[in-house]
Amino acid sequence: MPTDTDGFKRSQLEQYQNQPEALLGANEPLRDALQQQTIGQAEFVPDGTIQLLPNDCGIRLDRAAPFHPGGQVFRLDPFEPDLPLWKKVPLPTYLVGKMKDSHACEQGINRNPSIERPERGQNAIIQSSTAGPVPPFVLVVHPPTPTIGQNVHLCPKTFEPFYEFTAEETRVDHHQVQLNADSSDEPKRLEITLALLEEWHMIFILQLCTFRLQATHWRTKRREWELKTVNDIFLGGNYFMLKDSFGISNLVNARKFAWDENEKDRHGSIPVWKNVWTEESYGHITEQAFRVKNAVVKIKRKIAQLQSDAVAAEQNKKRKTSRGGKIEVGLLGEDLGKAMNLNR
Repeated sequence: MPTDTDGFKRSQLEQYQNQPEALLGANEPLRDALQQQTIGQAEFVPDGTIQLLPNDCGIRLDRAAPFHPGGQVFRLDPFEPDLPLWKKVPLPTYLVGKMKDSHACEQGINRNPSIERPERGQNAIIQSSTAGPVPPFVLVVHPPTPTIGQNVHLCPKTFEPFYEFTAEETRVDHHQVQLNADSSDEPKRLEITLALLEEWHMIFILQLCTFRLQATHWRTKRREWELKTVNDIFLGGNYFMLKDSFGISNLVNARKFAWDENEKDRHGSIPVWKNVWTEESYGHITEQAFRVKNAVVKIKRKIAQLQSDAVAAEQNKKRKTSRGGKIEVGLLGEDLGKAMNLNR
């Protein structure tokens, strides 16, 4: 059913179409040039400037010259908005204590293999007078060994056991750490991990929303810039910069296409990564967010299980204490009974 919006669009498109028609009607050289634009265009390959409009709007900037009488010198306006960039959201950490023993680290037990980095250079090349130069060897550089009193942080992970302790870039064992009171046992450390992952996920969602708005703004401005570029080329008579079949109807269709796509963007119907990123890269960050969210669910279950086990252990302890008291009372009663029999 037609709406007021549809009527407004039709009116705007009619006005948009009247502009080039009026120009061509009053400019005979341009009209003749449009009819002759197929001359010399055996093959037309767009240069990629137009990315968000229909394919028939492709242009060639290297043909920007007044080939026809009445044509104007074309000058391309710069496109101002910068392409939005995704900023990686680092996992936050939490200070849980200080190093109390560095012996295990000095033995290399807790080195983090992911931190090791090969280095090559002139100092790594050994010269030999008999056999010529020896191929470069790889020098593995470890992070500095943690020292006593150095700060230790809890770093969350998305898989069991869901966290690790690090001093600078080196993993350390919890037995080497003088833990603070707020992280002295497993339930407390899991609560800290849970809070860190939830904080990361909240920051991720906020940044994703910001990125979506920036991408929508960029695509909207890009469509408007591309449409203006094609419009200026056409109205300037630089028809050799356009496909030989390009005419007023293509220009009007491009205007309608841009409006429709902008409206889809405003309603979130266009993928956030479209034209500003790759689907693969966007998939990587959403997969990471899924892993974090899944880890949050597992950690909550683990905390609930630990709490349930603690309650069960406390109840079991009380039952044992109660049974022990009854046994002692029973024995005391037997002893009193024996004593009374002896007195008789």
